[in-house]
Amino acid sequence: MEVASDLGETSIEAEIARETWITRLGFIFAVWGSMTGLGNVWNWPSKVSLLGGGPFVLIYLIMLALVGIPVVLTEFVLGSTFRRGFPSALKRIHPAGEFLGWFCMANSAVLEAFYVVLIGYAAVYAGFALTGLQLGGPMGAAYFTDQPEFFVNLLMSPLTLVGLIVVWIVVFAIDYFGTKGIERSVMIFFPLLWIIVIGMAIFGLTQPGAAAGINFYLNPQPNQFFETKMWSTAVSLSFFKLSAGMGILTAYASYLPRKGELTNSAVTTSLLDTTFAFTAGLAVFPIAATVGVLGDETVGSVGFAFVAWPGGMTMSGGNLLGFVFFLMIVFLGVTSAVSLLEAVVTAVMDKFGWPRSRTVIVMTIVMFLMGVPFTLWMAAPGAAATDVTWGLYLLDIFDYYVENFGLVLVTLFMMLITGWVWGGAKIIETANEAGDFELPSWYVWVIKVIAPIGIIAAFAFIVLSIFLEGLYLAGTVLDLIAPLVWVVICAGAAIALTMAKGVE
Repeated sequence: MEVASDLGETSIEAEIARETWITRLGFIFAVWGSMTGLGNVWNWPSKVSLLGGGPFVLIYLIMLALVGIPVVLTEFVLGSTFRRGFPSALKRIHPAGEFLGWFCMANSAVLEAFYVVLIGYAAVYAGFALTGLQLGGPMGAAYFTDQPEFFVNLLMSPLTLVGLIVVWIVVFAIDYFGTKGIERSVMIFFPLLWIIVIGMAIFGLTQPGAAAGINFYLNPQPNQFFETKMWSTAVSLSFFKLSAGMGILTAYASYLPRKGELTNSAVTTSLLDTTFAFTAGLAVFPIAATVGVLGDETVGSVGFAFVAWPGGMTMSGGNLLGFVFFLMIVFLGVTSAVSLLEAVVTAVMDKFGWPRSRTVIVMTIVMFLMGVPFTLWMAAPGAAATDVTWGLYLLDIFDYYVENFGLVLVTLFMMLITGWVWGGAKIIETANEAGDFELPSWYVWVIKVIAPIGIIAAFAFIVLSIFLEGLYLAGTVLDLIAPLVWVVICAGAAIALTMAKGVE
Protein backbone atom coordinates (compact mmCIF):
# COMPACT_ATOMS: atom_id res chain seq x y z
CA MET A 1 0.00 0.00 0.00
CA GLU A 2 1.61 3.18 -1.15
CA VAL A 3 1.47 6.35 0.92
CA ALA A 4 0.46 8.33 -2.15
CA SER A 5 -2.62 6.19 -2.77
CA ASP A 6 -3.58 6.39 0.90
CA LEU A 7 -3.43 10.14 0.82
CA GLY A 8 -5.46 10.24 -2.35
CA GLU A 9 -8.57 9.64 -0.27
CA THR A 10 -8.01 12.94 1.52
CA SER A 11 -9.73 15.84 -0.17
CA ILE A 12 -7.80 18.97 -1.10
CA GLU A 13 -10.34 21.03 0.81
CA ALA A 14 -9.83 19.02 4.00
CA GLU A 15 -6.07 19.35 3.70
CA ILE A 16 -6.27 23.13 3.31
CA ALA A 17 -8.82 23.55 6.13
CA ARG A 18 -6.97 21.38 8.65
CA GLU A 19 -5.42 23.21 11.56
CA THR A 20 -1.64 23.35 11.92
CA TRP A 21 0.72 24.23 14.72
CA ILE A 22 1.94 27.82 14.67
CA THR A 23 5.56 26.73 15.23
CA ARG A 24 7.52 23.49 15.45
CA LEU A 25 8.52 24.47 18.99
CA GLY A 26 4.84 24.78 19.83
CA PHE A 27 4.27 21.19 18.67
CA ILE A 28 7.18 19.92 20.77
CA PHE A 29 5.96 21.80 23.84
CA ALA A 30 2.40 20.53 23.30
CA VAL A 31 3.58 16.91 23.08
CA TRP A 32 5.81 17.45 26.12
CA GLY A 33 2.83 18.90 27.98
CA SER A 34 0.83 15.80 27.15
CA MET A 35 3.60 13.45 28.26
CA THR A 36 4.57 15.40 31.36
CA GLY A 37 1.42 14.91 33.36
CA LEU A 38 0.61 13.46 36.76
CA GLY A 39 2.79 10.47 35.90
CA ASN A 40 5.90 12.54 36.54
CA VAL A 41 5.09 13.59 40.11
CA TRP A 42 2.54 10.92 41.03
CA ASN A 43 3.02 7.62 39.16
CA TRP A 44 6.78 7.94 38.64
CA PRO A 45 7.77 8.62 42.30
CA SER A 46 5.37 6.00 43.67
CA LYS A 47 6.56 3.31 41.25
CA VAL A 48 10.22 4.13 41.95
CA SER A 49 9.54 4.18 45.69
CA LEU A 50 7.59 0.92 45.86
CA LEU A 51 9.74 -1.02 43.37
CA GLY A 52 13.11 -0.35 44.93
CA GLY A 53 14.52 2.94 43.72
CA GLY A 54 17.64 2.96 41.56
CA PRO A 55 17.14 -0.28 39.59
CA PHE A 56 13.75 0.83 38.33
CA VAL A 57 15.18 4.13 37.07
CA LEU A 58 17.77 2.34 34.93
CA ILE A 59 15.31 -0.30 33.73
CA TYR A 60 12.90 2.46 32.73
CA LEU A 61 15.60 4.17 30.65
CA ILE A 62 16.38 0.87 28.89
CA MET A 63 12.72 0.25 28.07
CA LEU A 64 12.33 3.86 26.98
CA ALA A 65 14.99 3.35 24.31
CA LEU A 66 13.79 -0.10 23.18
CA VAL A 67 10.03 0.36 23.41
CA GLY A 68 8.96 3.90 24.34
CA ILE A 69 10.69 6.00 21.67
CA PRO A 70 9.91 3.57 18.80
CA VAL A 71 6.22 3.72 19.78
CA VAL A 72 6.27 7.52 19.91
CA LEU A 73 7.95 7.70 16.50
CA THR A 74 5.42 5.28 15.01
CA GLU A 75 2.47 7.36 16.23
CA PHE A 76 4.10 10.52 14.89
CA VAL A 77 4.54 8.92 11.46
CA LEU A 78 0.97 7.63 11.53
CA GLY A 79 -0.53 11.05 12.24
CA SER A 80 1.79 13.02 9.98
CA THR A 81 1.34 10.71 7.00
CA PHE A 82 -2.44 10.35 6.98
CA ARG A 83 -3.28 13.73 8.54
CA ARG A 84 -6.00 12.10 10.60
CA GLY A 85 -6.73 11.06 14.16
CA PHE A 86 -6.03 7.55 15.45
CA PRO A 87 -9.09 5.63 14.14
CA SER A 88 -9.13 7.19 10.66
CA ALA A 89 -5.36 6.80 10.27
CA LEU A 90 -5.42 3.09 11.17
CA LYS A 91 -8.42 2.56 8.88
CA ARG A 92 -6.26 3.67 5.93
CA ILE A 93 -3.85 0.85 6.69
CA HIS A 94 -6.48 -1.85 7.28
CA PRO A 95 -10.28 -1.67 7.75
CA ALA A 96 -10.01 -3.55 11.06
CA GLY A 97 -7.72 -0.82 12.33
CA GLU A 98 -10.67 1.53 12.80
CA PHE A 99 -12.11 -0.71 15.54
CA LEU A 100 -8.78 -0.63 17.35
CA GLY A 101 -8.70 3.14 16.97
CA TRP A 102 -12.13 3.63 18.50
CA PHE A 103 -11.37 1.14 21.29
CA CYS A 104 -8.37 3.35 22.02
CA MET A 105 -10.55 6.48 22.03
CA ALA A 106 -13.04 4.92 24.44
CA ASN A 107 -10.20 3.79 26.72
CA SER A 108 -8.75 7.31 26.60
CA ALA A 109 -12.16 8.77 27.44
CA VAL A 110 -12.37 6.58 30.56
CA LEU A 111 -8.82 7.62 31.46
CA GLU A 112 -9.73 11.27 30.99
CA ALA A 113 -12.84 10.83 33.16
CA PHE A 114 -10.93 9.81 36.29
CA TYR A 115 -7.74 11.72 35.44
CA VAL A 116 -9.54 15.06 35.74
CA VAL A 117 -10.86 13.95 39.14
CA LEU A 118 -7.26 13.58 40.34
CA ILE A 119 -6.42 17.05 39.07
CA GLY A 120 -9.44 18.27 41.04
CA TYR A 121 -7.97 16.67 44.18
CA ALA A 122 -4.75 18.60 43.60
CA ALA A 123 -6.63 21.87 43.06
CA VAL A 124 -8.41 21.44 46.41
CA TYR A 125 -5.12 20.61 48.16
CA ALA A 126 -3.45 23.69 46.66
CA GLY A 127 -6.29 25.89 47.89
CA PHE A 128 -6.18 24.56 51.44
CA ALA A 129 -2.37 24.69 51.55
CA LEU A 130 -2.39 28.34 50.44
CA THR A 131 -5.14 29.48 52.82
CA GLY A 132 -4.15 27.30 55.77
CA LEU A 133 -7.83 26.45 56.33
CA GLN A 134 -9.13 23.22 57.80
CA LEU A 135 -11.48 20.80 56.05
CA GLY A 136 -14.21 19.30 58.18
CA GLY A 137 -15.61 15.80 57.74
CA PRO A 138 -16.06 12.41 59.38
CA MET A 139 -12.43 12.50 60.58
CA GLY A 140 -12.87 15.90 62.24
CA ALA A 141 -11.38 19.22 61.20
CA ALA A 142 -8.01 18.65 59.47
CA TYR A 143 -5.29 20.69 57.77
CA PHE A 144 -3.87 19.37 54.49
CA THR A 145 -0.86 18.07 56.44
CA ASP A 146 -3.09 15.99 58.74
CA GLN A 147 -3.05 12.68 56.90
CA PRO A 148 -4.95 10.53 56.20
CA GLU A 149 -7.65 12.61 57.92
CA PHE A 150 -7.66 15.41 55.35
CA PHE A 151 -7.69 13.02 52.39
CA VAL A 152 -10.56 11.00 53.86
CA ASN A 153 -12.52 14.20 54.53
CA LEU A 154 -11.94 15.26 50.93
CA LEU A 155 -13.09 11.91 49.55
CA MET A 156 -16.22 12.08 51.71
CA SER A 157 -16.96 15.62 50.54
CA PRO A 158 -18.74 17.18 47.52
CA LEU A 159 -15.51 19.16 47.01
CA THR A 160 -14.36 16.31 44.74
CA LEU A 161 -17.20 17.17 42.37
CA VAL A 162 -16.46 20.89 42.66
CA GLY A 163 -12.83 20.24 41.74
CA LEU A 164 -13.95 18.18 38.74
CA ILE A 165 -16.15 21.03 37.48
CA VAL A 166 -13.46 23.70 37.89
CA VAL A 167 -10.78 21.69 36.08
CA TRP A 168 -13.12 20.81 33.21
CA ILE A 169 -13.90 24.49 32.68
CA VAL A 170 -10.18 25.20 32.24
CA VAL A 171 -9.60 22.18 29.96
CA PHE A 172 -12.60 23.10 27.82
CA ALA A 173 -11.49 26.74 27.50
CA ILE A 174 -8.06 25.72 26.21
CA ASP A 175 -9.13 23.00 23.77
CA TYR A 176 -12.03 25.02 22.36
CA PHE A 177 -9.50 27.14 20.43
CA GLY A 178 -7.72 24.12 18.95
CA THR A 179 -4.02 24.03 18.23
CA LYS A 180 -3.70 27.77 18.83
CA GLY A 181 -5.21 27.49 22.30
CA ILE A 182 -3.10 24.45 23.18
CA GLU A 183 0.11 25.98 21.85
CA ARG A 184 -0.36 29.29 23.66
CA SER A 185 -1.14 27.58 26.95
CA VAL A 186 1.89 25.27 26.86
CA MET A 187 4.14 28.21 25.99
CA ILE A 188 3.15 29.60 29.40
CA PHE A 189 3.15 26.31 31.30
CA PHE A 190 6.47 25.00 29.95
CA PRO A 191 8.85 27.58 31.50
CA LEU A 192 6.69 27.95 34.61
CA LEU A 193 6.71 24.23 35.37
CA TRP A 194 10.46 23.96 34.87
CA ILE A 195 11.04 26.88 37.24
CA ILE A 196 8.85 25.21 39.86
CA VAL A 197 10.39 21.73 39.58
CA ILE A 198 13.99 23.03 39.58
CA GLY A 199 13.23 25.22 42.60
CA MET A 200 11.70 22.26 44.42
CA ALA A 201 14.70 20.07 43.54
CA ILE A 202 17.07 22.68 44.99
CA PHE A 203 14.93 22.87 48.13
CA GLY A 204 14.83 19.07 48.42
CA LEU A 205 18.60 18.70 48.05
CA THR A 206 19.10 21.06 51.00
CA GLN A 207 16.98 18.92 53.37
CA PRO A 208 18.49 16.70 56.11
CA GLY A 209 17.31 13.52 54.37
CA ALA A 210 18.73 14.49 50.98
CA ALA A 211 21.56 11.93 51.03
CA ALA A 212 19.27 9.05 52.02
CA GLY A 213 16.68 10.08 49.44
CA ILE A 214 19.16 10.38 46.58
CA ASN A 215 20.83 7.11 47.56
CA PHE A 216 17.47 5.34 47.44
CA TYR A 217 16.58 7.03 44.15
CA LEU A 218 19.79 6.40 42.23
CA ASN A 219 21.72 3.56 43.90
CA PRO A 220 20.81 0.25 42.21
CA GLN A 221 20.93 -3.17 43.85
CA PRO A 222 22.13 -5.71 41.22
CA ASN A 223 19.80 -8.53 42.32
CA GLN A 224 16.71 -6.37 41.69
CA PHE A 225 17.42 -6.19 37.96
CA PHE A 226 16.16 -9.78 37.65
CA GLU A 227 12.70 -9.03 39.02
CA THR A 228 10.28 -9.31 36.10
CA LYS A 229 7.81 -6.91 37.73
CA MET A 230 10.40 -4.16 37.35
CA TRP A 231 10.53 -4.61 33.58
CA SER A 232 6.79 -4.99 32.97
CA THR A 233 6.00 -1.97 35.14
CA ALA A 234 8.63 0.06 33.29
CA VAL A 235 6.92 -0.71 29.97
CA SER A 236 3.37 0.11 31.13
CA LEU A 237 4.56 3.25 32.92
CA SER A 238 6.43 4.42 29.81
CA PHE A 239 3.16 4.20 27.86
CA PHE A 240 1.31 6.20 30.50
CA LYS A 241 4.06 8.83 30.74
CA LEU A 242 4.71 9.13 27.00
CA SER A 243 0.99 9.32 26.10
CA ALA A 244 1.38 6.14 24.03
CA GLY A 245 -1.68 4.09 23.15
CA MET A 246 -4.00 7.05 23.79
CA GLY A 247 -4.24 8.44 20.25
CA ILE A 248 -2.78 11.76 21.45
CA LEU A 249 0.50 11.60 19.56
CA THR A 250 -1.24 10.65 16.32
CA ALA A 251 -3.74 13.50 16.71
CA TYR A 252 -1.04 16.07 17.50
CA ALA A 253 1.17 14.89 14.61
CA SER A 254 -1.79 15.13 12.24
CA TYR A 255 -1.65 18.92 12.66
CA LEU A 256 1.98 19.13 11.56
CA PRO A 257 2.87 20.56 8.15
CA ARG A 258 3.26 17.81 5.57
CA LYS A 259 7.04 17.65 6.05
CA GLY A 260 6.99 18.21 9.80
CA GLU A 261 10.16 16.87 11.45
CA LEU A 262 9.50 13.56 13.23
CA THR A 263 12.60 11.70 14.41
CA ASN A 264 14.12 14.57 16.36
CA SER A 265 10.70 15.46 17.80
CA ALA A 266 10.18 11.88 19.04
CA VAL A 267 13.55 11.78 20.78
CA THR A 268 13.37 15.36 22.08
CA THR A 269 9.90 15.07 23.62
CA SER A 270 10.63 11.65 25.17
CA LEU A 271 13.87 12.88 26.74
CA LEU A 272 12.26 16.13 27.92
CA ASP A 273 9.57 14.12 29.68
CA THR A 274 12.09 11.77 31.28
CA THR A 275 14.32 14.66 32.34
CA PHE A 276 11.39 16.40 34.01
CA ALA A 277 10.42 13.22 35.87
CA PHE A 278 14.03 12.69 36.95
CA THR A 279 14.25 16.28 38.21
CA ALA A 280 10.96 15.87 40.08
CA GLY A 281 12.47 12.82 41.77
CA LEU A 282 15.37 14.94 43.00
CA ALA A 283 12.75 17.04 44.80
CA VAL A 284 10.36 14.36 46.03
CA PHE A 285 12.74 11.71 47.37
CA PRO A 286 14.96 13.93 49.57
CA ILE A 287 11.83 15.45 51.09
CA ALA A 288 10.17 12.03 51.44
CA ALA A 289 13.27 10.74 53.24
CA THR A 290 13.32 13.80 55.50
CA VAL A 291 9.71 13.32 56.58
CA GLY A 292 9.95 9.54 56.87
CA VAL A 293 7.68 8.28 54.08
CA LEU A 294 10.33 6.88 51.75
CA GLY A 295 9.36 3.46 50.37
CA ASP A 296 6.07 3.49 52.28
CA GLU A 297 4.19 0.42 51.05
CA THR A 298 1.02 1.23 52.96
CA VAL A 299 -0.21 3.64 50.27
CA GLY A 300 -0.82 3.26 46.56
CA SER A 301 0.13 5.66 43.82
CA VAL A 302 -2.73 8.02 44.67
CA GLY A 303 -1.87 7.79 48.34
CA PHE A 304 1.78 8.63 47.72
CA ALA A 305 0.83 12.02 46.28
CA PHE A 306 -2.15 12.80 48.49
CA VAL A 307 -1.37 11.06 51.79
CA ALA A 308 2.25 10.09 52.38
CA TRP A 309 3.97 13.14 50.94
CA PRO A 310 1.67 15.93 52.21
CA GLY A 311 1.57 14.20 55.59
CA GLY A 312 5.19 15.17 56.05
CA MET A 313 4.76 18.85 55.17
CA THR A 314 4.98 19.92 58.82
CA MET A 315 8.47 21.27 58.24
CA SER A 316 9.14 24.97 58.11
CA GLY A 317 7.58 26.37 54.95
CA GLY A 318 5.46 23.25 54.51
CA ASN A 319 2.32 25.15 53.53
CA LEU A 320 4.11 27.09 50.80
CA LEU A 321 5.86 23.95 49.58
CA GLY A 322 2.57 22.08 49.55
CA PHE A 323 0.89 24.84 47.58
CA VAL A 324 3.68 24.90 44.98
CA PHE A 325 3.71 21.10 44.71
CA PHE A 326 -0.02 20.77 44.16
CA LEU A 327 -0.13 23.79 41.88
CA MET A 328 2.48 22.02 39.76
CA ILE A 329 0.29 18.90 39.72
CA VAL A 330 -2.66 21.00 38.53
CA PHE A 331 -0.64 22.59 35.72
CA LEU A 332 0.83 19.24 34.66
CA GLY A 333 -2.54 17.58 34.80
CA VAL A 334 -4.29 20.24 32.75
CA THR A 335 -1.79 19.98 29.86
CA SER A 336 -2.34 16.21 29.73
CA ALA A 337 -6.11 16.44 30.15
CA VAL A 338 -6.28 18.86 27.22
CA SER A 339 -4.35 16.41 25.05
CA LEU A 340 -6.63 13.49 25.98
CA LEU A 341 -9.68 15.56 25.10
CA GLU A 342 -8.03 16.64 21.84
CA ALA A 343 -7.30 13.04 20.82
CA VAL A 344 -11.00 12.19 21.02
CA VAL A 345 -12.08 15.52 19.50
CA THR A 346 -9.79 15.00 16.49
CA ALA A 347 -11.08 11.47 15.92
CA VAL A 348 -14.73 12.57 16.06
CA MET A 349 -14.17 15.57 13.77
CA ASP A 350 -12.43 13.38 11.21
CA LYS A 351 -15.13 10.70 11.32
CA PHE A 352 -18.25 12.84 11.28
CA GLY A 353 -17.06 16.17 9.89
CA TRP A 354 -18.34 18.10 12.92
CA PRO A 355 -16.96 21.60 13.54
CA ARG A 356 -14.52 21.95 16.43
CA SER A 357 -16.86 24.04 18.60
CA ARG A 358 -19.62 21.43 18.52
CA THR A 359 -17.24 18.52 19.00
CA VAL A 360 -15.44 20.02 21.99
CA ILE A 361 -18.73 20.90 23.70
CA VAL A 362 -20.24 17.43 23.19
CA MET A 363 -17.10 15.49 24.18
CA THR A 364 -16.54 17.68 27.24
CA ILE A 365 -20.07 17.01 28.47
CA VAL A 366 -19.77 13.26 27.81
CA MET A 367 -16.45 12.87 29.60
CA PHE A 368 -17.50 15.13 32.47
CA LEU A 369 -20.53 12.92 33.09
CA MET A 370 -18.31 9.83 32.87
CA GLY A 371 -16.14 11.36 35.59
CA VAL A 372 -18.95 12.01 38.08
CA PRO A 373 -19.01 8.40 39.43
CA PHE A 374 -15.33 8.79 40.36
CA THR A 375 -16.27 11.63 42.73
CA LEU A 376 -18.94 9.72 44.66
CA TRP A 377 -18.28 10.29 48.35
CA MET A 378 -20.37 7.42 49.77
CA ALA A 379 -18.55 4.48 51.35
CA ALA A 380 -18.01 1.53 49.04
CA PRO A 381 -19.77 -1.77 49.86
CA GLY A 382 -18.26 -3.42 52.93
CA ALA A 383 -16.07 -0.40 53.71
CA ALA A 384 -16.17 1.68 56.86
CA ALA A 385 -17.46 5.24 56.57
CA THR A 386 -13.89 6.51 56.84
CA ASP A 387 -12.29 3.88 54.60
CA VAL A 388 -12.78 3.54 50.81
CA THR A 389 -15.38 5.62 48.99
CA TRP A 390 -17.15 4.57 45.83
CA GLY A 391 -15.24 7.25 43.93
CA LEU A 392 -11.77 6.15 45.00
CA TYR A 393 -12.63 2.47 44.65
CA LEU A 394 -13.75 2.95 41.04
CA LEU A 395 -10.81 5.24 40.28
CA ASP A 396 -8.23 2.75 41.55
CA ILE A 397 -9.61 -0.27 39.77
CA PHE A 398 -10.37 1.46 36.45
CA ASP A 399 -6.90 3.03 36.51
CA TYR A 400 -5.43 -0.46 36.83
CA TYR A 401 -7.22 -1.88 33.79
CA VAL A 402 -7.02 1.24 31.63
CA GLU A 403 -3.26 1.53 32.14
CA ASN A 404 -2.16 -2.13 32.29
CA PHE A 405 -4.59 -3.58 29.76
CA GLY A 406 -5.99 -0.79 27.62
CA LEU A 407 -2.81 1.15 26.88
CA VAL A 408 -0.62 -1.95 26.56
CA LEU A 409 -2.96 -3.85 24.22
CA VAL A 410 -3.75 -0.84 22.03
CA THR A 411 -0.05 -0.08 21.67
CA LEU A 412 0.80 -3.71 20.89
CA PHE A 413 -1.77 -4.04 18.10
CA MET A 414 -0.88 -0.61 16.73
CA MET A 415 2.77 -1.67 16.43
CA LEU A 416 1.78 -4.95 14.74
CA ILE A 417 -0.55 -3.24 12.26
CA THR A 418 1.85 -0.46 11.37
CA GLY A 419 5.01 -2.57 11.46
CA TRP A 420 3.78 -5.68 9.67
CA VAL A 421 0.69 -4.71 7.64
CA TRP A 422 1.71 -1.22 6.58
CA GLY A 423 5.44 -1.98 6.77
CA GLY A 424 8.22 -1.12 9.19
CA ALA A 425 10.38 0.03 6.29
CA LYS A 426 7.70 2.56 5.34
CA ILE A 427 7.81 4.00 8.86
CA ILE A 428 11.58 4.39 8.68
CA GLU A 429 11.41 5.84 5.17
CA THR A 430 8.73 8.38 6.12
CA ALA A 431 10.56 9.40 9.30
CA ASN A 432 13.83 9.85 7.41
CA GLU A 433 12.20 11.98 4.70
CA ALA A 434 11.09 14.47 7.34
CA GLY A 435 13.90 14.10 9.87
CA ASP A 436 16.93 16.03 11.00
CA PHE A 437 18.86 12.76 11.05
CA GLU A 438 18.37 9.39 9.39
CA LEU A 439 17.53 6.20 11.20
CA PRO A 440 19.67 3.19 10.17
CA SER A 441 18.01 0.45 8.12
CA TRP A 442 18.32 -2.06 10.99
CA TYR A 443 16.04 0.12 13.13
CA VAL A 444 13.12 -1.46 11.26
CA TRP A 445 13.63 -4.53 13.48
CA VAL A 446 13.32 -2.42 16.60
CA ILE A 447 9.88 -1.33 15.40
CA LYS A 448 8.76 -4.71 14.03
CA VAL A 449 10.27 -7.11 16.57
CA ILE A 450 11.98 -5.67 19.64
CA ALA A 451 9.29 -3.18 20.67
CA PRO A 452 6.40 -5.67 20.21
CA ILE A 453 8.29 -8.37 22.10
CA GLY A 454 8.87 -5.96 24.98
CA ILE A 455 5.15 -5.13 25.04
CA ILE A 456 4.11 -8.80 24.87
CA ALA A 457 6.47 -9.72 27.71
CA ALA A 458 5.10 -6.91 29.88
CA PHE A 459 1.50 -7.93 29.19
CA ALA A 460 2.26 -11.60 29.88
CA PHE A 461 3.60 -10.72 33.30
CA ILE A 462 0.57 -8.55 34.06
CA VAL A 463 -1.73 -11.49 33.27
CA LEU A 464 0.48 -13.88 35.24
CA SER A 465 0.40 -11.60 38.28
CA ILE A 466 -3.42 -11.71 38.23
CA PHE A 467 -3.38 -15.52 38.29
CA LEU A 468 -0.85 -15.53 41.13
CA GLU A 469 -2.18 -12.64 43.20
CA GLY A 470 -5.83 -12.42 42.22
CA LEU A 471 -7.75 -9.50 40.76
CA TYR A 472 -6.62 -5.97 41.50
CA LEU A 473 -8.43 -5.28 44.78
CA ALA A 474 -9.76 -8.81 45.36
CA GLY A 475 -12.26 -7.67 47.97
CA THR A 476 -15.77 -7.91 46.55
CA VAL A 477 -17.62 -9.08 43.47
CA LEU A 478 -17.10 -5.57 42.08
CA ASP A 479 -13.48 -6.54 41.42
CA LEU A 480 -14.80 -8.80 38.67
CA ILE A 481 -17.62 -6.54 37.52
CA ALA A 482 -15.46 -3.40 37.11
CA PRO A 483 -13.14 -4.80 34.39
CA LEU A 484 -16.17 -6.25 32.59
CA VAL A 485 -17.81 -2.82 32.63
CA TRP A 486 -14.58 -1.33 31.24
CA VAL A 487 -14.49 -3.90 28.41
CA VAL A 488 -18.16 -3.34 27.57
CA ILE A 489 -17.68 0.44 27.47
CA CYS A 490 -14.61 0.31 25.24
CA ALA A 491 -15.68 -2.54 22.95
CA GLY A 492 -19.28 -1.33 22.71
CA ALA A 493 -18.25 2.22 21.82
CA ALA A 494 -15.69 0.88 19.32
CA ILE A 495 -18.29 -1.28 17.54
CA ALA A 496 -20.88 1.51 17.43
CA LEU A 497 -18.47 4.16 16.16
CA THR A 498 -16.87 1.84 13.62
CA MET A 499 -20.28 0.97 12.17
CA ALA A 500 -21.57 4.56 12.28
CA LYS A 501 -21.80 6.34 8.94
CA GLY A 502 -19.22 9.07 8.63
CA VAL A 503 -18.13 11.58 6.03
CA GLU A 504 -15.22 9.47 4.79
